[in-house]
Amino acid sequence: MAMFPNGSHVYFLSGDAWCKGTVMETLPGGKLRVRAQAAKASEAQVVHAAEVHPEEPAFDGSTEDLLLLPQISDAALLHSLQLRFEAPLRLSYTHIGPQGLLFLNPHHKMPFDSPAAMQDHIQRRTSQPHSWQFAHRAYENLILHGKRNQSIVISGESGAGKTETAKLLVEYLCELSLAHAHSGMQRGDLDRIHAALRHSIPLLEGFGNAKTVHNENSSRFGKLTRLLFHGRSGVLMAAQVQTYLLEKSRVVRHNPGERNYHIFYQFVAGLSADQRRLYGDIARVQDYRCLFMGGVAERRDPDDGRQM
Repeated sequence: MAMFPNGSHVYFLSGDAWCKGTVMETLPGGKLRVRAQAAKASEAQVVHAAEVHPEEPAFDGSTEDLLLLPQISDAALLHSLQLRFEAPLRLSYTHIGPQGLLFLNPHHKMPFDSPAAMQDHIQRRTSQPHSWQFAHRAYENLILHGKRNQSIVISGESGAGKTETAKLLVEYLCELSLAHAHSGMQRGDLDRIHAALRHSIPLLEGFGNAKTVHNENSSRFGKLTRLLFHGRSGVLMAAQVQTYLLEKSRVVRHNPGERNYHIFYQFVAGLSADQRRLYGDIARVQDYRCLFMGGVAERRDPDDGRQM
């Protein structure tokens, strides 16, 4: 167990959160009296030394690679991510060594994910951590270095941004492939494949995504996207999207605050008056138990009727 002299700068566990603070006193039984930053001396807390980690006072915690932290602990990792995410540009991406990337979802579009930023990355390979770096490396390993099939695994809890990250990766690889297309026929074929991939997204999300308490657009299925490139030219030749493990039970039952699959709400909201009569006097979402079981008829964005 680490020793912490009085005055040591530390991270300590307060409730279910890590705080930065200073050791005020060492107590019997392996305990410490610590005071959180900006707290009064009278607000010092008593914690177990096992729930305390040292802090490097001269280190600001904003490294781009978590493996370069002076101290590797839950507290140091979380503090570093917090500092990056609270920076003016909300630095959502952070490396975990050369083969890993951690992403914090800001839940809105960021300037470093824009088409202009993508083109800049293709041309200049910017050093800021981003999912595009992994897409570019996989492409180079496959086409330029002749290595075997490449895989990028995206994982995380509901609402972590897996679906949007997958879209960014596919879009980047399509644009990177386009830069290697040297004939009108290649560009035409690539445009058709790219369009088919883009058009498949709202269909997959309509039939496989739903509003949950954590996420307005939660994917309730797994997805494997295969992109096949020409070995010499590096041009995208074909694509395949394979789905699996659809949450079928959601069709007949979902929890309070949640919805069934988007397609049902899009269908109801997007019908004209004539279409409602044509399909048997389609009523409101609230009139169908399988759609309103969770007590929610709409989601914040996008509009269901417009999506239809």
